[in-house]
Amino acid sequence: MWIVAVVVLLVLVPWATKGMRPKAPQPPQPTASIAPRALSPAESAEIDALVAGDRKIAAIKRLRELQSLGLQEAKDAIDAWDPGTTWTPAAAASASASASAPGDALTPAARAEIAALIAGDEKIRAIKRYREETGVGLKQAKDAVENW
Repeated sequence: MWIVAVVVLLVLVPWATKGMRPKAPQPPQPTASIAPRALSPAESAEIDALVAGDRKIAAIKRLRELQSLGLQEAKDAIDAWDPGTTWTPAAAASASASASAPGDALTPAARAEIAALIAGDEKIRAIKRYREETGVGLKQAKDAVENW
């Protein structure tokens, strides 16, 4: 009797549960990269209306939907948005390239003060001062001070 039970356990149970086993993880499939294209006049007008209505975040989201852009790319494009023109990928690239770095906005006095804070091992105060001068976010200010 117990021989039948062993056969059932060794042969039939693995065979019956074969479909219930978790499958080995599959490597991720490469996704096709969508190249940015020029916006149609209607799409540009839609973003113009969002920018003109002080709905910058909605404009960034819409541009990202239309172009499959990263957040920073879309933000730079909207910051440099010229109402009434048709957006093109080349225009966005030149806007990103020509955007000044946050540290460029520092006055010589502020630059010296921040450098002194960093030299004095007062990193937190340096980050706060950098943010006050440039208006950037905490992460950007932290990265700038760390890279100083």
